[in-house]
Amino acid sequence: MVRGFLTFLLAQTLLAQTSGLLSKAPPDVEDALRARLKDFYELQMKGKFRDSEAYVCEDSRDRYYAADKRQWTSMEIIRIEYGEGFSTARVTTALGGDFVNRAGRLPVKFPMTNSWKVENNSWCYFLPPPEASVSSPFGVLSGKPATIEVATPPGKPVDPAILQHAVRLSRQDLAISAKSEGVFQVGLENTLQGPVRIEIFPPAINGLTITLAKADLGPGEKTTISISYKPGPKSPPPASALPIHAEPVGQKLSLKLTFVP
Repeated sequence: MVRGFLTFLLAQTLLAQTSGLLSKAPPDVEDALRARLKDFYELQMKGKFRDSEAYVCEDSRDRYYAADKRQWTSMEIIRIEYGEGFSTARVTTALGGDFVNRAGRLPVKFPMTNSWKVENNSWCYFLPPPEASVSSPFGVLSGKPATIEVATPPGKPVDPAILQHAVRLSRQDLAISAKSEGVFQVGLENTLQGPVRIEIFPPAINGLTITLAKADLGPGEKTTISISYKPGPKSPPPASALPIHAEPVGQKLSLKLTFVP
């Protein structure tokens, strides 16, 4: 069962769409925010929650004092979006930890989008009242205190495959003609009830171009990987692989590419 911690997580997660956000800020502004984020989460990872309160906005400290705290195992900044004037920001992070129920522990990365603002010439963490409901990789969760249980038979450990097979390719391998030009498409589907971000890492092969139609997938959404190849004068390239990562669940996929003479 997960009680108070999920309430705190839900209070922090702000996945509602916001218009007018800016993805770029002056270097000194972004450097200052990233430094504050790094220090704030390093204190949480060390369990120094009293010290981390210095990074919380004055009008948010009562909620921060009352909330359950979590000692994260890792922190990765996924995205920063700024408000007009660069005095407010929406920061999306992937925080390492365990999803716990009565049957066991599952190491995952929790997607969290928090608000930060400039107060007294310094960035601080702003914790608003919990939203009525927010999305997560585990479905739509209410911001009200609740008991969350995973439907797992008693005594059976949680299987990491729950998340490691959440994003699916329409095929595992692709045969490409090494003699003629061609364009191929491979489907990718998010089977979770929450959002994921897809990253691809195309191999360095002359004449090969790989693009992803959409990186951010909502619950049940699909996207397409387009693969085009233009043969060159040299012999066919060797078989290769296209690595694909899905965050924040940490899933790694691979599409095998074979060049047929």
